[in-house]
Amino acid sequence: MYPSRGSVSRFAPILALLALVRSIYAAGCTGGSGVSCLWIAGCGPCDRVHVLDHCYGPGHALLSIDDGPGLYTMQQLSILQQNNVKAAFWIIGSNIAPSYNGVTGTSIMQAIRDQGHFIGDHTYTHPSLNSKNTAGVQSEVSQACTAITNAVGTGVTTACKYFRAPYGDLNDNVRTTIQNMGYQIVLWNVDTQETACNNCDNPTWLRGNVSAFAKSYSRAAQSLIILTHGFTAAATSALPGIISDVRALGYTFVDAATCFDPAQATNFNRGSYPAECVHAPTSSFWGPCSATVGCVADQNGGDTCCSASGDCGSGSAYCGAGCQNGACNTCVSAGFVPPGTTAVPRGPVNPCAPNPCANSGTCTATGTTQSSFTCACAPGYSGTTCTTSVCSPNPCQNGGTCAIVNGAPSCTCANGYSGATCTTPPPACSPNPCLNGGTCTSTGGTAFTCHCTTAWTGTTCQTAATGVMCAHTTSTSTDDTCSATVCCGLSASGAHQCCSQYGWCGTTSAYCGTGCINGPCTGGNK
Repeated sequence: MYPSRGSVSRFAPILALLALVRSIYAAGCTGGSGVSCLWIAGCGPCDRVHVLDHCYGPGHALLSIDDGPGLYTMQQLSILQQNNVKAAFWIIGSNIAPSYNGVTGTSIMQAIRDQGHFIGDHTYTHPSLNSKNTAGVQSEVSQACTAITNAVGTGVTTACKYFRAPYGDLNDNVRTTIQNMGYQIVLWNVDTQETACNNCDNPTWLRGNVSAFAKSYSRAAQSLIILTHGFTAAATSALPGIISDVRALGYTFVDAATCFDPAQATNFNRGSYPAECVHAPTSSFWGPCSATVGCVADQNGGDTCCSASGDCGSGSAYCGAGCQNGACNTCVSAGFVPPGTTAVPRGPVNPCAPNPCANSGTCTATGTTQSSFTCACAPGYSGTTCTTSVCSPNPCQNGGTCAIVNGAPSCTCANGYSGATCTTPPPACSPNPCLNGGTCTSTGGTAFTCHCTTAWTGTTCQTAATGVMCAHTTSTSTDDTCSATVCCGLSASGAHQCCSQYGWCGTTSAYCGTGCINGPCTGGNK
């Protein structure tokens, strides 16, 4: 279930450190009752069957992003959409109230929801719950559930059904309290490790960690829940490479609903094998196991069996007489071992279930191994699994959006641009840039000239003119006030009025003489 040592030499120190941490915690959790009983696999009895840390379906991978919403969540959503991956977002309730890069946390939550990603509970303030009493654990989980529901609505029910503990800390009190609240606990078995060195800022290193973990598993026998975080630029930059690497190893990215579905564990051709060879969901390291609760491969990738007494292990004491499931000797002699073990290749599979072809592509099986298939892509898509789109990169310029129409890119232009790829600028005079009644004449490209009325001047007729007759009307202002930009109308006798230096309308020299602002001033028409 966890990487074997030395699988990738470059990352051997990481894997050795992981093994050391396991051994330390294993010594402190005999019986699984101590506060130090964490999720670490080597902790033996602490590994409870109801804690899910890998997908049920062999060869499946789920990308999970902790601690959102945050500064990089919108960028991460864009990357996931471009790569046709549905992720599981584990939300800290108190992170919803703030805004990030001008976008409210609530809007980010709704974007996660609208793009079809999973939303789960990651507490309200992200404490280590091992230090909390029962009431404290309940408060953290319930507050987060309420905050998430307020943001995305009651239609998203997963937030109050699935839980991930901060730091993976799960002592027996935390585990029991969460269970009693009706939650499924979900952890992980692959980690980018960006929190291992003060939020490492090297995307290549983070990407390599995932590959090191993933390569240590047998893809046909294992599945991945990959942990990364939403608060670092490096983890965000590493996402496209992580997705590409995991796919190159033969894994299929699935959504959380598929990952958490026990029915996926039986997605293969059982054939006519002994009853103990029929695969059961692999959820236990040490036991208890049974005919319906299987064992996972040991920490070094070896085979495990469920003994007659319900313990997991290797050798004839477990795989011999009375073996209930796993790499039982009877299964090996029959030429079949269920997924979750590696003794012999498992039985034939349907490589088209679930469909690996994205974007409505059609899958055709060419063999009985997980990678034996070809995809017939829908128009506009290409690639081994139909993930390459004619709209990526976006051919539409100047803010245009791209859609696939009859297999070809079709641009919807913005900001007045036109043309097949939105490269033709809008007409210079549409809309009219000339103000205050001015008329526009295009002079080529985006250039134009405004022809202003006599009362206005400037490039776009934005400045009131002086030295010309004001544009008169046949009505007078209601209070006979005027200014340099507000002209007087005609007097009651029909005479043109002037605007005095004091802002009043009249026809005598007191108005049209010295200081006249506009109108038929004595010193010249304005």
